Amino acid sequence: MKKKELISLLEGNISLDSKKNYLTRLSQIYTKNGKRKMFFEQYANGSGNELNNKFWSNHSSSRIAFDLYSCLANEPKVTDFEFEYQLPGILSKNKESGIPNMDVYYRINDMVYFVESKFTETPEKKEEKLAQAYFVKEDEYESTSGKKVKYPIIDRFHGEKKIALLFSDFCLNQKTKISTHKENDWFDYKQEICHLFGIIFYGLKIAAQTKINKIDFRNIVYRFDEYEEQFGVKGISPEAQDFIEKGQKLVQEIFDFKKLNIEFSYGYDFTQNIVKELSEKEVFGLSQNKIGEFMKRYYI
Repeated sequence: MKKKELISLLEGNISLDSKKNYLTRLSQIYTKNGKRKMFFEQYANGSGNELNNKFWSNHSSSRIAFDLYSCLANEPKVTDFEFEYQLPGILSKNKESGIPNMDVYYRINDMVYFVESKFTETPEKKEEKLAQAYFVKEDEYESTSGKKVKYPIIDRFHGEKKIALLFSDFCLNQKTKISTHKENDWFDYKQEICHLFGIIFYGLKIAAQTKINKIDFRNIVYRFDEYEEQFGVKGISPEAQDFIEKGQKLVQEIFDFKKLNIEFSYGYDFTQNIVKELSEKEVFGLSQNKIGEFMKRYYI
C-alpha cells in the first residue's frame, strides 16, 4: 500500500469510545524492575505531549508502538519496560536540552533495547537545521532560535572532551544528508543524531550503576510500497544505511574508549515483521485479542 492511500484511509482521530478503552489500558498497573508502573504516566511525563493530541490520531506512530509492544510488559523474561523513555540530553548552561524520548525501552537481564516507531510521518527537509550545539567546536554557537550562546563543547558533552570531538566530527560528516534528504526516505537524520547522543551518555551513566552487556537501537518502520520501489528490497536509502553503519561504529568506538563492556547494535526493521513475530501474544489490556489479528484490524 502507498503511504498516501493509508493516510487517506486513516484520516482524523479515533472515536471517543476507543479513546476511553485506551485510557483504561493506559491506566493499568504493571510491575517491572521491582516498581509499580503505569503507561499513562510515562506518556504524560514525556516531552512529546503525546496524550494531548498525537496519540489519538488514526495514524499515530506512538499508538501503533503501544499496541504492538505493550504486551512485553506481561512477559516474565522482560525485566523492565517503559514507553517514552527519556535519555540524557545535550547540556546548555548546565541544563539538558533536546532530551531524546525513546518510543519503547525494554530490558532482558543485561540486554537493553530501544525502539523508535515510524508510521506515516515524513521527516523535515532542507529548511530544518541540525542544532549547532552538537557540532560547533568553538565556545560560542547559535541556538535553534537564533540566539548566540557561549558554552564550551566539553561542557555541552557532560565533560567528555574526546567524545565531544568524535561526535562533532560525525555530525559534520553527516550534515549534507540532512540538507539533501531524498523523497520517500523515512529516515530522520536529525532525530537519529539526538538518539545516538542519548544512548552514548545512557551507556556511560547507567553502566556505572548496573551491568549492561548489550544495547540495541532499532527503528521500526511501517513498510509502504514506495520504500521498496525507490530503494529496493531493503527499503532504505543508501545514505541512511551509511549513516546507520557509521553511527554504530561511532558509538561502539566510544564505548570501547571508555572501557565499557557493551556491544552496541543499530538498525531497522519493518512493523509488519514485528507483527508476525508477536502475532500470538495477547494485546495488553485486551486478553481475548491476539496481536496479529488486532494489528491487521486497525493498522495493516
